[in-house]
Amino acid sequence: MRKEWKYVAAAFFPIEDKTFRVIKKKFAGDLKGVKKNDANGIVFLTNQSLTPGERETLAGLASVEGHKSIFYHLERLRALLDSPSGYGARLEFLEVDMLSRPTL
Repeated sequence: MRKEWKYVAAAFFPIEDKTFRVIKKKFAGDLKGVKKNDANGIVFLTNQSLTPGERETLAGLASVEGHKSIFYHLERLRALLDSPSGYGARLEFLEVDMLSRPTL
């Protein structure tokens, strides 16, 4: 029998840039949902820039609780939206064609 992984999704899309302290607080609050929903980890989506060290810090918070973590931050989201597979989302949700750069 194949083990299934269950993840909780959390999103943080404020209009303006936030400090890492604010992002970390939001993530820590959302992390509580992993245990509450008997999940294995968290997928955190944000329009904020996260350095590799900041992502490592957030992953550490999840790891201490025994949870996995996946991050879709500003640059990763931009790369996905700029790829051919992101074309549908660009058009449907952002109304931006492939010749234009989306604003996240």
